[in-house]
Amino acid sequence: MLPRPALALVFALATALSSSLAAQEAQDTPAWEQAAARLEAALPALRTRAGVPGLALALADPTGVVWVRSSGLRDVERSLAVQDDTVFAAASLSKPLFAYLVLQLVDQGLLALDRPLAEYAPLTDLAHDPRHARLTARMILSHTTGLPNWRPRGGQLDFVADPGTRWGYSGEGYVLLQRVVEELTASDLDGVARDLVFEPLGMESASFRWDSTRANQALPHDRAGHAHAPPDAEQNAAASLSCSVGDYARFLSALLCGEGLDAQLVAELGRSQVDDGARGSLAPGVSWGLGLGLEEQPAGAALWQWGHNTGYRAFAWLPPGREFAFVFLCNGDGGMLLLRDLVNAASGHGEHPALVHLEYPSHDDPEEVQSADAREAIAAYLAGWEARGELSGVVLAARGEQVVFRGAYGLADAESGVPNTPRTKFHLASVTKTFTAAALLLLEDSGALALADPVASVLPDYPRGAEISFEQLLSHASGIPDHHGLPGFEQRTAQGIGLEELVQWQSEFPLEFEPGSTSVYGNSGYALLAHVVEVVSGQDFPDFVRANLLEPLGMSATGEVGTAGPVARGYVFAPTASGRARVPARDYSYALGSGSMQGTVDDLLAWLRAVDAQTLVDVQRTAWPYGWGRSRAGKYAVLDQTGAHAGFTATLSVVPEADVYVVHLSNLGAGLPFQRVHRDVLRILLGEEVDTPAALESFGWDPGAGARLAGLYAGDGAAEGDVPVVIEASAQGLGFAWTPDADLQHLVPVAANRFYLPADGCELRFRSPSESGALSFELHAPWSPGGPHRAYTRH
Repeated sequence: MLPRPALALVFALATALSSSLAAQEAQDTPAWEQAAARLEAALPALRTRAGVPGLALALADPTGVVWVRSSGLRDVERSLAVQDDTVFAAASLSKPLFAYLVLQLVDQGLLALDRPLAEYAPLTDLAHDPRHARLTARMILSHTTGLPNWRPRGGQLDFVADPGTRWGYSGEGYVLLQRVVEELTASDLDGVARDLVFEPLGMESASFRWDSTRANQALPHDRAGHAHAPPDAEQNAAASLSCSVGDYARFLSALLCGEGLDAQLVAELGRSQVDDGARGSLAPGVSWGLGLGLEEQPAGAALWQWGHNTGYRAFAWLPPGREFAFVFLCNGDGGMLLLRDLVNAASGHGEHPALVHLEYPSHDDPEEVQSADAREAIAAYLAGWEARGELSGVVLAARGEQVVFRGAYGLADAESGVPNTPRTKFHLASVTKTFTAAALLLLEDSGALALADPVASVLPDYPRGAEISFEQLLSHASGIPDHHGLPGFEQRTAQGIGLEELVQWQSEFPLEFEPGSTSVYGNSGYALLAHVVEVVSGQDFPDFVRANLLEPLGMSATGEVGTAGPVARGYVFAPTASGRARVPARDYSYALGSGSMQGTVDDLLAWLRAVDAQTLVDVQRTAWPYGWGRSRAGKYAVLDQTGAHAGFTATLSVVPEADVYVVHLSNLGAGLPFQRVHRDVLRILLGEEVDTPAALESFGWDPGAGARLAGLYAGDGAAEGDVPVVIEASAQGLGFAWTPDADLQHLVPVAANRFYLPADGCELRFRSPSESGALSFELHAPWSPGGPHRAYTRH
């Protein structure tokens, strides 16, 4: 083996000489020092522009690591800083290191680049296709296998082109070669890498197996700074490498001088392996060597590779002269927005075919600026509600494929101090109806029923079933009374009730109106539809929804209330020390089909996108979308649905024309403010300005003064009827109820004669007693801004 300096010279001559300009600069300052100065100047402003929590950068030359910088947080929730030795997931930067490992096995004679891999070990995943016998290590390392990047979730691995005929990026190919390497060495991938790469190069932090217990590791984060789930611990040659930025720079230093490799293999590493007729989707000026991409530069070919895993982004670049190498690792989904500026700073110029090939936007592209502005505006707006103590849940806003904002607020379990996170499951209430409607549409599409058919076609004994169609049930036009208002509802459902029993019970009451004569929103029709799904499909309703709607869309966190996982507890505003009270748990079996499901914001985003794209069914096939509602936001038509049970609210919106989506799930209250919050977030995403809620004025509670306000108050207008509202005083404060038998809601004192009702976003303004001595107040409500206010007088 040649000494390290001699190998560096061989590698440089095997690729290309540096440009005359770079050579001139090098006479005064080493190239890596020039790159470091440019990166130092660019770094302070870059990270915050893309919303990246933390990043680490390094430069290496043939002698080793020469420069490392870290910035930001490795764990946002705990405010832990990134350090120079912080461990990141390197994503597809795994591939060059694995290629280096494979070439060492070639150097040792254990493997040949052009010998069919099937001669070394069976390629079990491709045994069904005889073309697998043609696959070689060279094809895999140069992405010319004809295999997809990744097979469909849970599906079979199949060729998309003949081996060797077309370039196509493929992680699956790397995993196949990994299995062969493990067979040849009688070791797992991490063990081989440790023997051949990690230990010889001093990469102490490197591993192909993610260990969540390891200290000083960067957690993956989304664009809003919330942590994703930890990476998969399974070893994967294409994607599972983790290490510090300095350790990856040590590997790049070894590449610069060809350490550990024969000179001929060093030359092969940086030579294009893709014939002109097999370029496939490669951009002009881009080709592929063995494990690394090539980009044409005036001085020769630069080497590069990018990495893109959930919550992590990475990039490595080696200029034509191989004087130095650059790598950056970060722990945020917005990392590639920095790519152009970082690579331009490292290289000293802006001509990079590799970046054209990758097609990532930059942080200053107009759409990204728009998204960044919306993200900041949404965060500021929601901070106002959070400061008032009226926000508990998760809000997600997306445009196209990009999540613009994802924010979690408040506590999922106040008694245990468990915070809400994007992975928290919330009760969806009537959002459940969107899935029930889709289930009926699937049955119609399969020919099992027609929406125009009468209920009697499936349930021949259902009262007046020959007059009620499935379409009328979907459109709330059946006349079946809402079971929530039926006498004895609470007692009948408190201990649980089966769907068939519920349907039978509600059918015993007369219709409220003739079928099809009008439409009154209710729940009973959707319970009946869920029963129809069971009868027609032969499956329990939850099983049918899971198999036909949830699983095809990867909505693994969505299902019936009570399924496992981090689940939010429900709270309502109440006259207590904390201003809220926990809603007792109850059995939601009565709500099957109408309000029984729970889910997460990201699952519901997948649902919104599927509905918008008509992936499974077309819910908009009629003027009124089944299971949904229609509204407007400015000039845009909105498809939306809301749900509310005591302690929970859920709202979904999609604007097809603007390609935007909003999900708001809450575990606090069930009044009007949640609709305002959701609507305002949607307006911000559409480019409108909204008013941030003002801070509540601080005013001390005077129990004596509060007691003087207690009593029954009747409305001055006929619209209020004879039922009075209630104000009740206690040591904790004032409580308010719309009717004498309703639960008390918390009133927040904001002035001597003014109280705020968080549950409904209203304000009570007490007036001086009249000549008769009667006390009264005006109710200022958000649903009538600037309009007439309701007046109430104490009996």
